[in-house]
Amino acid sequence: MHNFIKQIFPYLLLLLLSISSVIAQGSRVSLLETFKDESMKLPSDIAIISDNKVLIADGVNSRLVLVTMGNQTPKYVQFPAFKRPLGICSDDAGGAWITDTEIPALFHIDANLQLVKMLYLSPDINPTDVLYDQNFLFVVDNSSHSILKVNLAGEIVSQFGSKGDGRGQMSYPAMIAKDSQSLLYITDVMNARVVIFDVNGKYLGRLGSYGVTENKLYRPKGICVSDQGYVYVSDSYLNRVICYDAKGVGQILHGSSYNNMTFDNPLGVAVLGESIFVLESFNATLRHLDIEIR
Repeated sequence: MHNFIKQIFPYLLLLLLSISSVIAQGSRVSLLETFKDESMKLPSDIAIISDNKVLIADGVNSRLVLVTMGNQTPKYVQFPAFKRPLGICSDDAGGAWITDTEIPALFHIDANLQLVKMLYLSPDINPTDVLYDQNFLFVVDNSSHSILKVNLAGEIVSQFGSKGDGRGQMSYPAMIAKDSQSLLYITDVMNARVVIFDVNGKYLGRLGSYGVTENKLYRPKGICVSDQGYVYVSDSYLNRVICYDAKGVGQILHGSSYNNMTFDNPLGVAVLGESIFVLESFNATLRHLDIEIR
């Protein structure tokens, strides 16, 4: 019996994915624009720094890539100190904060793409993503399975979360986002869920759970939240993006059922108005999608 289950599991997985795709067809998705740069090597994250400019973390090449949508000529941003930029977020002045996992450190660049500040972190920290929130930075530490609240001088003022699968725990967290109420959403990769905290580290709940059907997650990575409160999560293994509403109900936005679009290892996601940007790591492609949740 055990061998029989092992033999049919791949077919059951495909069947479940097909069923969940049909369920999700209430969401309309259309492609607005595609940017592809084959010189990028496994790009990991994105940040919108203005209405038509997107920064891409291209860590294997030790650089950032600036894309102006509507213009297919990218600008490459490199600094001598860059080693492996991985996570990226915008600030409130057209600049960005970047995590570097190899140093490890945090970089701040301004709207002119000039290096403003570099904050060194303890060698035992593995900063996979960063979120700017006024006078503080929230840093995802993949090593301690926790979130570090860091001031702009680089000092850790608090830390919350720990390794595990219980309430307020995480197992290899990846990326972080916040909503209009300043609630924090973190992709909890190995627990296949999103965990929610307030800015003081109080655990508030979760989204999703392990699986392959409609509102399930397998390997959540990228995350962003729209002004309307929809939470978008990329799943790098199932090659799809799921949108969760305020009730925690998910709808798949992956492309096999919509205009023949497919995602290839989607990682960073960022929302702009009624549209979303999705970064596909394996094929070094940024897609800009118009979405309508029904």
